[in-house]
Amino acid sequence: MMIIDGLIVKWVGNKWETVLEEWPGSLTIWEGQIWAYDAETGALSHWQNGTWQSYGPEEGWIKPEDRLSRRSVQSAIYDDAGRLWLPTGNDVRMLDNGRWTIFTPADMGIPIEPDPTGVTSHSFAIQPVPKLGEVWVGHCQWIPPGPNGGTGLYRFDGRTWQASPISELSDGCTIGMAADEFGRVFVSQDATLWYYDLGNQAWRMFDSPDSFLEEQYVRYGAIIDISIAPTGHIWPLYMACGGASCAVGEHRYLFFEDGTFFPMWHPGDEARMPFVMLENGRVFKLAPTGLYEITNNTSTLLLEPGILFGQLVADANGNVWATSVGAPIYLLKLKTE
Repeated sequence: MMIIDGLIVKWVGNKWETVLEEWPGSLTIWEGQIWAYDAETGALSHWQNGTWQSYGPEEGWIKPEDRLSRRSVQSAIYDDAGRLWLPTGNDVRMLDNGRWTIFTPADMGIPIEPDPTGVTSHSFAIQPVPKLGEVWVGHCQWIPPGPNGGTGLYRFDGRTWQASPISELSDGCTIGMAADEFGRVFVSQDATLWYYDLGNQAWRMFDSPDSFLEEQYVRYGAIIDISIAPTGHIWPLYMACGGASCAVGEHRYLFFEDGTFFPMWHPGDEARMPFVMLENGRVFKLAPTGLYEITNNTSTLLLEPGILFGQLVADANGNVWATSVGAPIYLLKLKTE
């Protein structure tokens, strides 16, 4: 599913079909499900069965204080039971059978001291771990210019919350988390990557790359995202911060379980631009300098930036699609066979 020229479209058979032409508020798509949020009223709506289902106080939904920040929207995730988990800047919310449950920091056992200055903000990372029947939540505290501590990792078994039994994971900023069908869970703690082996119930720690710390103006860094390819390859995103901002630079790395971090692209916003990972192991990436394929730890330029592309998605058949930014609209299909 893609957003093209103000329309939501999806690929059906051998053609694109329009799904929606308008929606109530800011649009987002979570794992193929269409949602819209009205920042003025605080209403959250879900497009299902050809109509909008709106959620309000009667369904347990209360307007978030942070008006659903971009960070919150990007962190929403469904678990294997079909429940939607959505973090805000003040709590974690779960939608189950049409009703929302709101877990406050106190409910989760997360000690947060109020900040009368309003400078400090908070974020919560969410990761279902199906093999354990749990949902894990990481807490991070943000003080300009970026992440500045936190209280670590918490686990929910469906009834109760527990803090991580690992002392190293109980103090620090946890932003990135990912789990796969191989029984592996990856958790970032500040600039450190942790790997939990479900089979052995053991943790391993990997120090993050320090190449950024050698650069001018860089004071500290953090792993802010972890993506796992269908092939099992691990792709952490490392953010560097200076004294005034965290726009110093970013690296997307390919991580190997021997502890090696191999830098794939850099710097700045280029590291956050869309990329897709296919079942056959092929990886495609948008960047300001063009459209690339990542193979054998190298980048191959497929298309120079004569056209600025903004979206990159893969459909169920393994086709990769890119859409251009601005008018006229261009749609590009890559041959991936």
